Amino acid sequence: MNSTDLEETPSSHPLNEEDQARAGMYALLANLFYRPPNAILIKNIIAAGAVYDGGDTPLADAWVQLAAAASAAELGALQDAYAALFVSPGEAPVILHSSWYLTGFLHEKPLAELRQALIKLGFARNDDVSEPEDHIAALCDVMRLLIADGRPIAVQQEFFTRFIGPWCERYTDRLTQAAIEVPGADFYRCVGQFARAFWDVEKLAFEMDG
Repeated sequence: MNSTDLEETPSSHPLNEEDQARAGMYALLANLFYRPPNAILIKNIIAAGAVYDGGDTPLADAWVQLAAAASAAELGALQDAYAALFVSPGEAPVILHSSWYLTGFLHEKPLAELRQALIKLGFARNDDVSEPEDHIAALCDVMRLLIADGRPIAVQQEFFTRFIGPWCERYTDRLTQAAIEVPGADFYRCVGQFARAFWDVEKLAFEMDG
């Protein structure tokens, strides 16, 4: 099981290159937001950055900066930065759950609505994970699964528009600002910028498809 607290019966669908890349980016974000990166993930980010040719776009620039930050990062410092940003005692500088951004509180109505939507999509909780389903890592993993499973673009668009789009800008703004203020957290500033650039592309693509 990876970063999500949800399960789905796996199925195999051929994906085009674009959807493979989208699913991979959602998987990367899910892992980065769920726990501090390990050596393998950092190595993969650096390697992908070295060969990435996404053109002169905000997403390409954000990816190059993320790879550079990964090259300069130390695993111990990343663990400390993750803890300082996301799991500090009391209220952490960066909250990882959508309900907080939408209502100012955790475990509110948006979480109940998400749970109903996940049931309709055929997802079920993994009982081994205690995090609520509106954790950003879980939401990214749902998008990954929807893409990998070949769900219609309208289904992907509806999920993104309802459960990620309304608050992702506030989340990434909060992350990039908090990372500036936390010593040794520049890697997560780049993570926030990369997530923002990627979700901007997703929004635009969904608008064009709609």
